Amino acid sequence: MFNGGSADGAQLAWNNQSVTQNNTRVEQIAPGYEALAKALTEMLQQVPAMGLSEEAREDIDAASREILAEIVQDEPRPGPIRRAATVLRTWLTPIAAAGTAGVGQGVSDGAQEAARTAIELISPF
Repeated sequence: MFNGGSADGAQLAWNNQSVTQNNTRVEQIAPGYEALAKALTEMLQQVPAMGLSEEAREDIDAASREILAEIVQDEPRPGPIRRAATVLRTWLTPIAAAGTAGVGQGVSDGAQEAARTAIELISPF
């Protein structure tokens, strides 16, 4: 079971046949999407350290939530995932490249790594 950080209090689980939960909501991740769910929740935890504008934070949060909402469906639809992944790549690429050519000065190593990992895992979409 994986307790996902910033997903409206939702908790996500995978590879788990029986989930016992006392909090608000537990949803099963569709098979094959576990690494993506983990990367997105870890990336969302790093957003405060990314030094982003309010608009960027809102877009990243909305796109991540859209993907997470889709991958808990029995049959995730590729269209919504692809559209949300495009939004994430748009905002995360400069963060992942921080420190190169003076882009994104002050972005933490953890934020850079979280952005890189998220980009890598959403790249097939």
